[in-house]
Amino acid sequence: MKMVDISLNGVAFVLDEEAYFRLNIYIQSLKTAYGSQKNGKEIIDDIEARIAELFLNGQKENLSLITLEKVEEIISQLGEPEDSSENVEHKKIRFERRFYRDEKNSKIGGVLSGLSNYFGISLILLRLLFIASMFIEFFISDQFWISICLYLILWAIVPKAKTARQKMEMHGEPITASTIEKSIKKEIKGTVGDAKSSKIAKLFVNLFYVIGKILKFFLMFIFGCISFVFILLLFAFVISSIVVMVAYIPFVEVFVSSNPYIAVLLSLLILIIPLILIYYLLIKTVFSVKWRRGITISLVLLWILSLGSFVGIAVNEGFDRIERFYETEEINVTSKSGVLNVISSENKKSNFDFREGVFSKGVYYRIKTDSTLDPSNFRIVVNKSSFGRNSKDAQKNLELFKDFEIKIETDSSVEVPPYLLFNGEKVKFRGQNIKIDIYKSEDSEVKTDSYLNRCE
Repeated sequence: MKMVDISLNGVAFVLDEEAYFRLNIYIQSLKTAYGSQKNGKEIIDDIEARIAELFLNGQKENLSLITLEKVEEIISQLGEPEDSSENVEHKKIRFERRFYRDEKNSKIGGVLSGLSNYFGISLILLRLLFIASMFIEFFISDQFWISICLYLILWAIVPKAKTARQKMEMHGEPITASTIEKSIKKEIKGTVGDAKSSKIAKLFVNLFYVIGKILKFFLMFIFGCISFVFILLLFAFVISSIVVMVAYIPFVEVFVSSNPYIAVLLSLLILIIPLILIYYLLIKTVFSVKWRRGITISLVLLWILSLGSFVGIAVNEGFDRIERFYETEEINVTSKSGVLNVISSENKKSNFDFREGVFSKGVYYRIKTDSTLDPSNFRIVVNKSSFGRNSKDAQKNLELFKDFEIKIETDSSVEVPPYLLFNGEKVKFRGQNIKIDIYKSEDSEVKTDSYLNRCE
């Protein structure tokens, strides 16, 4: 038996020789009947697509070779092109409906009208149910977006009915040569009817187009004014940020080991670049400015580089606070009166000088009772601690406060510095902390002035 390879609707099939000749005669009869018509090619293409679909169904039944019997069966289903609808009525087979989007009867995407055709439900009822479901979801669970997302997903994945064959499948109509011809002719008549009313539609389209242009002009004018104000604010923000951060450089120097100017510059870039990109995106969207990818990519890369460098500085500073070093100093004081006066060495709690860039951290004290002490005896314990990359580095950071000294002024008063000073050049802040515990007996008394910081 001789076999012939053919391509039908873009799909390859293998037919025996008799089946090939019979199919070829049928297709030639289709071309003779419909080739001279205005939309004859579309009719023939739809019929060939239906034949290919029926061939594929045969392959699912393990019929790899298309025989003459299969071709005759398909032709009997479709009917000869010269047959009238009455002659082929007994040959029509009603096929299962297929789900397509019906854009002809659609309001948005044709999903609901397609579902209406597929399930045979009233389109108005289906739309009312959809709207009701959104309201129910909104008032019960605040999740009305579920219905909207489902609609959008179906809109994206479900194809729309374009060809006459697809529209017949959508309505569950039998697909024969005559019904395909009638469907296409009906569609042509509808198009002609639409053309008669196109002048009125065109008038309304032009009217709305003019109104839209006017509204767009006003919106662009308003946006232009807002953009101008935004540019001024952005410029003012940049200048003020530079002034403030440069002024704070001595303060930043207290906390970072690296160059404070670099840290300030990176902070500015991290803040400003996103604002510039947002503004650039708004300008492009509203004024249809051509998107220059080079500028955008350069800004994004600069922002990523700045952020990475800033994170690197932060991580490096974190390594300066790994190990902690403790040191304790004890001072014994005797007061014959049983009263110890603790006074501040300066008449202020803070010594932060913005111009000089000096940062201060308060020294805290606690008063505790020790029953083993005599009323005339007091014990002052100074607890010092500091961080560093290692214990040696932490000890070195604490030794910078060697000048921190508690002075015994008289037999009943001591002088305590109220804070630690960090100037950034010699002494950097690495979590240095000093707490003073003042121990007294139950019958003695400790008096402090208001410039010292007390903690419980």
